[in-house]
Amino acid sequence: MGWSQGSEYMDIIIEALNLGNTSESQRLQFYIPVILKFCQEDWDTQDTCIGKDPAFDCALYLYENIKGYRSSFDKPPRLI
Repeated sequence: MGWSQGSEYMDIIIEALNLGNTSESQRLQFYIPVILKFCQEDWDTQDTCIGKDPAFDCALYLYENIKGYRSSFDKPPRLI
């Protein structure tokens, strides 16, 4: 995956999910495995997607903390 290609794809996913009739908890459950797969493909611009969907923010925060990575957040997002 290119430097910003993952974020371009994630932006499309976030936009599509926000157009649908999905709850925050449904989106959270969707984002977690997608974030995992993107990161396995060397996605490193996750921070550019923060603030576009609270469910994404929560999923990314949980992923980073579970993996023990440096947080992309100045303060923890609202957890769903």
